[in-house]
Amino acid sequence: MNQWYKIDNAGKMFHAVSEQANSSVFRISMIMTSDVNATHLQRALDDVMKRLPMFAVKLGKGLFWDFLVENDQKLLVQREKRYPCAPIDPIETNGYLLRVVYYNKRLAVEFFHSMTDGTGALEFIKALVYYYLIHSGETVEHDGTLLDIEDEPSHYEIDDSYQNYVTKDKGKKPKETHAYQIRGEHIEETIVVHGKLCASDVHQLAKSYGTTVTAFLTAVMIHAIYKEKLNYRFRKEEIKIAIPVNLRSFFPSKTLRNFFAVVNVGMRVHDRMTIEEIIEASLHNYKPKHAKNRYNKV
Repeated sequence: MNQWYKIDNAGKMFHAVSEQANSSVFRISMIMTSDVNATHLQRALDDVMKRLPMFAVKLGKGLFWDFLVENDQKLLVQREKRYPCAPIDPIETNGYLLRVVYYNKRLAVEFFHSMTDGTGALEFIKALVYYYLIHSGETVEHDGTLLDIEDEPSHYEIDDSYQNYVTKDKGKKPKETHAYQIRGEHIEETIVVHGKLCASDVHQLAKSYGTTVTAFLTAVMIHAIYKEKLNYRFRKEEIKIAIPVNLRSFFPSKTLRNFFAVVNVGMRVHDRMTIEEIIEASLHNYKPKHAKNRYNKV
């Protein structure tokens, strides 16, 4: 009998809202130093899928709810032809909820969010790139932080941590106030604008403001939205940014499935507000530990 898994709490949400215009697909990519070899990539993918069975699943239909069930078909790598984060077609992927694509030097994996979050996706692509380099004949040191295909899959990796770290009393949820909604012109397909930043430079810039990269970029985004959309409006609504928080930072979870919460950082910006003041307000509102309060172990 095939192994099956319940869809976790976050996965249920993404599954429910997924549609053609909102694919609930996210993407992680790596740029190699030479063009990607499809044969070596396929061999690496086969290795990783054997080691990570929680990714080797398809969507099953139940009487009352859907679930994830073991998929014994082969997942094939594809040369990239579609726009990024397009809805995943199960016919195209042999039922899998992810796709592995390549284009010139770029290697990318796109995941349906019902299956995993950014942490699980990062572990997947790190292992994929490592074994791709091995199959390509490169000498790469395994530093112990990568998943080893020789290890047996751990039940901790497929753990539904939302169920393990819950509280009987969730307390009173803070009331969300109205926020400005960004609206734009509908386009048929996604358009992606690529921008490159040096991570160390961004870190140093955030440090010069006495803050973290997350708080700094949140403040810059709030400032940009205000200047572009609200600066000349009579009614200046609150601007809110929804920031995902990795709950593994607060609980001893090793799951590769979804395990995150969202913190809304919001404020009203006025004309003379400096970026320093926005950063200070962001830090006051950005309290990741508040996300933990929703999940206390019973």
